[in-house]
Amino acid sequence: MKRITVLLFATALFAGAAQTAAAATAKATFAGGCFWCMEEAMDKVPGVISTTSGYIGGTIKNPSYEQVSSGSTGGTVRKFSPFGAVDIKLKTSSTGPTSPQYIPIGSTTITAPVSVTVRTRNDSTAIDGIPVTFAPAAKFSSTPVTTDGSGTAGSTWTLVAGANSGTATPAKTPLSFVPATINFSVTAVQLTTLSITTASLPDGQKTVAYGPATLTASGGAGPGTYSWALAPTSAALPAGLTLSAAGVLSGTPTVAGPFTFTVRVTSGGIFADATFSITIAQPPVTAIRLTFDPGPSKNKCYALGIAMTPGIRVLVTDQNGNPLTGVTVNMVAVTNNGSKVTVSPSSVVSAAGYASFGGPTINKTGGYALIASTTTPFVASVTSVKFNISPSC
Repeated sequence: MKRITVLLFATALFAGAAQTAAAATAKATFAGGCFWCMEEAMDKVPGVISTTSGYIGGTIKNPSYEQVSSGSTGGTVRKFSPFGAVDIKLKTSSTGPTSPQYIPIGSTTITAPVSVTVRTRNDSTAIDGIPVTFAPAAKFSSTPVTTDGSGTAGSTWTLVAGANSGTATPAKTPLSFVPATINFSVTAVQLTTLSITTASLPDGQKTVAYGPATLTASGGAGPGTYSWALAPTSAALPAGLTLSAAGVLSGTPTVAGPFTFTVRVTSGGIFADATFSITIAQPPVTAIRLTFDPGPSKNKCYALGIAMTPGIRVLVTDQNGNPLTGVTVNMVAVTNNGSKVTVSPSSVVSAAGYASFGGPTINKTGGYALIASTTTPFVASVTSVKFNISPSC
């Protein structure tokens, strides 16, 4: 049996270098966190004739434990440095791009960082000095790359449109790595000019469900990648309408009028905007309502042949209370016995919901009520409270 002398030196973790001693014996140098514990273990190995503990590096010969611990000896704490006498498995992990990656417009490639990290199997310590080969070499900025103090070797991967695959293989004899080879896989998509292809949107009607209307686009990263929203500087949608991320405009408008807004589609990190204008119309008129606002007062004196003050107005609305314009409202005064007396003016066309008669005049004394009526587009009428026309007030 070959006889071996083992020297133990206190450093961090596991390190060493094989050396050949004279004739019938050989010497190996190891490093361990607790060299007294290692002495006991080494002494029990068949063929070991002696073990000696000590320190690596420094300027003081045969320093004490206290001197080395104080950091005043100049000694160096070393990480793992592999050597041919030991077979150790190390843990490998990696980082790389995720799918999809987007190739900018005007370019045919895009680059992404990749890295491999080597650590001890218990994941407690990073291992430096391990060469890592990235393949295919033509697709990586540098290869092989040696792990640094953090146990990491990095490179830059050049991607083209479509499926991309590559590998990273750490290697240093006689070490083994788990996994031995790391596979990278990513899909890259070529971006094209993004545009909104919807030319216009349909108008709508208040209180009636809108559409729905679906916006369309082309380019970018292609169908299935489009996300829609109002542009940051856009005016609001008509109240009651919403725009989904899928580009669907829907809802029930609660206000009428013209509206202009800007939508944005995003795909593959780029975006396009388009502005649309729609009109939300009032619902169809199915009935007309007339209301004095204000009307005559029974407690006020109105003089014969003098304009009634304040003026008389009639509010004209549809069945939903929406003010109507362009409706002709007629007015007549009715006596207590039902006789009709002409009022001046006798008819007014509504504007913004009001038929304003100003100060109408009645040229006959007595008790009266005003009747406002319309026949087009629908028949409606309203009668005021009774009031008196006096010879003088």
